[in-house]
Amino acid sequence: MARRADAYFDKDDFAHALTDFDEAIANHPGNADAFMHRGFLHWYRLEDDAAFKDFDAALRLDPAPSRLLSRGRRYVLLRQFDAGIADMTRAIKLDPRSGDAYADRAWAYSRKKAFDLAIADYDRLLKRDPSDGRSTLARDNVRAAKGAGVKSIDEYGRMLVARLQIEKSYPRQAVSDRVEGVAELAFSITRWGLLAASSVKTSSGSAMLDEAALNTLRQAQPFPPLPPGSRSIEAFVISLIYRNQSER
Repeated sequence: MARRADAYFDKDDFAHALTDFDEAIANHPGNADAFMHRGFLHWYRLEDDAAFKDFDAALRLDPAPSRLLSRGRRYVLLRQFDAGIADMTRAIKLDPRSGDAYADRAWAYSRKKAFDLAIADYDRLLKRDPSDGRSTLARDNVRAAKGAGVKSIDEYGRMLVARLQIEKSYPRQAVSDRVEGVAELAFSITRWGLLAASSVKTSSGSAMLDEAALNTLRQAQPFPPLPPGSRSIEAFVISLIYRNQSER
């Protein structure tokens, strides 16, 4: 029954999927996977309370690291950073060799703007595997986002790009609707790192994605002060690309 529910889910037949998940759980209330997968369905439908109720039930039955990471990622996407980091830290304690757990926690720390802690987790991954290109790129992006020692407007612009990339997340409704696009933002920042003005210079073609891009910019604050020699207000233009990356 749970397998058929997954098949319905994959076909976007949510009503039949939910019916089968409900029946699978009623028949086998100890099935942690069924709770977890029904939680994914609720999450996809933006039913957050129901989703986390199922995630919690699954974890009570079997607190596997993979389940902790799935719940933790969703906490982070809801900007409940401490709850997400707690799940990721618990996953690391259960499986200290889990690269995914360290990578997820580094991502969560970076979203929280705890850049040094994020870098430390990427360092742990790279100490284990110096050839890990994904972790190297992610660590470099976090270092750029931190903005330490920025001396020019060009370097400041690279810091902004890094921060926006870390902050950006694909709108969940856009995932459901399979909406994609590129939003070009125009904005200005004061000498003290405050956002003075912002607008969508070139629309993505979707009001939902345009608003998500503006929210990304707002949430990426506060920014470091402009570097020495800057004008009192500096203008920037940055594009944010939204491509469908649905996660189960």
